[in-house]
Amino acid sequence: MDGMAKTKLLVIGAGASGLTAIKCCLDEGLEPVCFERSSYVGGLWHYTDEVEEGQACVMKSTVANTSKEMMCYSDFPIPSEFAMYMRNTKVDCYLNMYADNLKLKEYIQLNRETYDAVLVCSCHHSDKNIPDFPGLDKCMGSIIHTRDYKDFHEYEDRRVLVIRIGNLGVDVATELCKVSSKLRMAVILVICVDHEKYSLQPNFPPFSAAQTFSDDLANRVATGSVIVKANVSRFTENGVVFEDGTGVDAIDNVVMATRYSFGFPFLDRSIIEVKENRINLFKYMFPPDDDHHTLAIIGCVKPVGAILPISEMQCRQNEPTWSRYDVGGHPGQTGVHSSALQCVSDTYNNKKLCLTDPRLALDVFFGPTTPYQYLLHGPGAWKSASECIRTQWERTYKPLKTRPCNLKQADGSGAMKCLVVLIVALLAYFFIF
Repeated sequence: MDGMAKTKLLVIGAGASGLTAIKCCLDEGLEPVCFERSSYVGGLWHYTDEVEEGQACVMKSTVANTSKEMMCYSDFPIPSEFAMYMRNTKVDCYLNMYADNLKLKEYIQLNRETYDAVLVCSCHHSDKNIPDFPGLDKCMGSIIHTRDYKDFHEYEDRRVLVIRIGNLGVDVATELCKVSSKLRMAVILVICVDHEKYSLQPNFPPFSAAQTFSDDLANRVATGSVIVKANVSRFTENGVVFEDGTGVDAIDNVVMATRYSFGFPFLDRSIIEVKENRINLFKYMFPPDDDHHTLAIIGCVKPVGAILPISEMQCRQNEPTWSRYDVGGHPGQTGVHSSALQCVSDTYNNKKLCLTDPRLALDVFFGPTTPYQYLLHGPGAWKSASECIRTQWERTYKPLKTRPCNLKQADGSGAMKCLVVLIVALLAYFFIF
């Protein structure tokens, strides 16, 4: 881009996706400016006591359900002293450390300029989805959505109904059942739990819906703290009737864990339109009807795992494209997007890794697929990626080492190591030959 004006690019939102979008723009020599509607970075991971309309926010007790080594950015490891599964305050701290260390905050401002391209990184967990249950408008109990739920205060000794079993619903239920007099969960969707004896068996095949993770739910059901019920049929003035004909009276509070609806009100419907909470995007990023090819939606996916490394990879696909093309020249959808996909040759080369660093190959083949692997080879390779892979287990377990354990155990790992080396040698042989 020598002798050419830098491409100006607008990033909407300074959360987990927006921050990495700014960083990837800078890596490619673009000129990003980020518009953030709130007074802070971090997006929904930044907890506030106040409910802000249109602004997503975690609960006060939210803990990440993905381990820190799997959810970090590929070139910025989460500090080893942070817990294996971080509280929301630590995730927010990590995002601010990322922004401060890479000096990203100076690009987060309200500017009024003309931009050549736009990355939409706004959260799709901001608009509440409230089902229209019969009689809901007549219910005398307090009704809120999980987006507005902050903590367990004001729920002591109350009779609470939580609607829908998902990650949010389970988090709320397992927290409130410790202080409420009775808590019931109305099952609209039961995710990834097949315990018929606990009344949690789903009525659809495995993996046909998003997974829910909870270490606590089964124990709470077993102790009677959480009572699992069928889906809600209708509400009464002071209670609820379920689809199996049973009912509960004197419900004090209803918490709707009924997911979110999303949209892009700042974009014209001719560019992108959301229908029934679904959106048509090429490669999960590009509006197919965008003739200018200057708009991408980042992080609008439902992954199994953390969004941070996925948003980072999406941004790394986009920025090289816009830095190499005249975005106003209408280069054609196939050419631009195919070029973007070539930028994902960042993952490790199996044959090269086996020949150059067999020990690292062992860690890659048999270890977790952490984001550092994306930077071993290819464009944007990071020299510290291999060291981060070698030390990922040390960072994982460091916060657990709070006291010395001096009991010596018999070392029977010799035979296992030989077996592992043999397996790696065989795999290397098949990959190479």
